[in-house]
Amino acid sequence: MVFNVYGRSLTSGVMGAALIAACLIVGVASPLLPMIPNPTAQAQGQTVLKKGDRGEAVQRLQIQLREVGVFNGPISGFYGDQTETAVRQFQRSRGLNPDGVAGQQTLNILAAVIAARNRQPQFQTFGEGSQGDRVGQLQLRLQLLGYLTNAPTRNFDQATKAALTQFQRDRGINADGVVGQQTWTAVHSAISTTQIRNMQERLRVAGFYRGSINGQLNAATQQAIESARRIYGVSAAAVLRGSY
Repeated sequence: MVFNVYGRSLTSGVMGAALIAACLIVGVASPLLPMIPNPTAQAQGQTVLKKGDRGEAVQRLQIQLREVGVFNGPISGFYGDQTETAVRQFQRSRGLNPDGVAGQQTLNILAAVIAARNRQPQFQTFGEGSQGDRVGQLQLRLQLLGYLTNAPTRNFDQATKAALTQFQRDRGINADGVVGQQTWTAVHSAISTTQIRNMQERLRVAGFYRGSINGQLNAATQQAIESARRIYGVSAAAVLRGSY
């Protein structure tokens, strides 16, 4: 069979080749040549930041890590030891693999945490003389971290201020003994939900805890910690580590 294409007579065989060539020239995918996705191009949409990297993306990461209270180094744009340590700390606090690499999952969760925090009401600072549940949570976490020896009283006394000031100093936070947003976030990030769940599991096996394994430092968990402390004669930090 003979076709007339652009004023030229072509046989069916030549016509097929010409049609394919024309499709390629004008950018139309020929049904005879299906488009194959490029896995390399797809992978390029995934951001991965790691030790040794430099640039604006690292700067943004450092700013975000500072916002959530795990990074106190310079905003240098260089992914060094401090940045890697901060990423590991954030990953642990969120139950992620603490490999120190800021992959897309870590970056997404970091952004979500910041967005959620920005939607919350302005954080109310508190310090010596304050009372209530927030003080009790602060004292419990400082106790589990080894900064406070006494059981939580829900009263922000001088011992609590001294323990908090030392924690702030160790974390490179302004050591004023007052709990602001950065200090509050840092205290919470210092103990991951995974650590708490593991502790609850151990306390349940030992017969001290009967609640759910939820990774929360609730009243039942606090009571179990105190019971283990008294029975084994160890610190709360040892209970958290399982050293009893």
